[in-house]
Amino acid sequence: MCGRVLPLALIVAGCLFGGDGEEADVPRLSFHRDPGLTLEEHRKIVGLMRDLRSDDVQESERAQKELFEMGRVVVRYAKQLLSAPETRENVRLAAARVALHNSSPQNVADLVDLLDDPHPLVRHDAAVAMKKHTGLTFGYDYRAPAEERKAVMLKWEQWLEQRD
Repeated sequence: MCGRVLPLALIVAGCLFGGDGEEADVPRLSFHRDPGLTLEEHRKIVGLMRDLRSDDVQESERAQKELFEMGRVVVRYAKQLLSAPETRENVRLAAARVALHNSSPQNVADLVDLLDDPHPLVRHDAAVAMKKHTGLTFGYDYRAPAEERKAVMLKWEQWLEQRD
């Protein structure tokens, strides 16, 4: 199945999601608790992030829907999943979608590094979310070579510094 090209909808729905991180070659992920959350809230989000990685399509789809409804508190957790080098590409895309769905003008700074993600769809979706929240693009093209993308990311970082 991994050798086939699948439609994006199937990937986002969880068709290729990896296991819960317990495989011998994939270390278990740990998430840093957001200080504004109770331990119970933290555990719920961590459980949903684990479920997002499930091989069970329905379980991962349910987790993504629940994470969509939780608001911007899940953005930091989704970014932690994205920063883990062992996170599979399709799980990265789902985690990015969760982060972007819950993004807001107040956390645009959290999205800048997604403009240089290895996955072109993550880069595209990040650019769309940032334009939605700011009205700006700085000429960003998700298909551009890495050095061009990094130059535009620098413009975003400068803009964010001036905004704050």
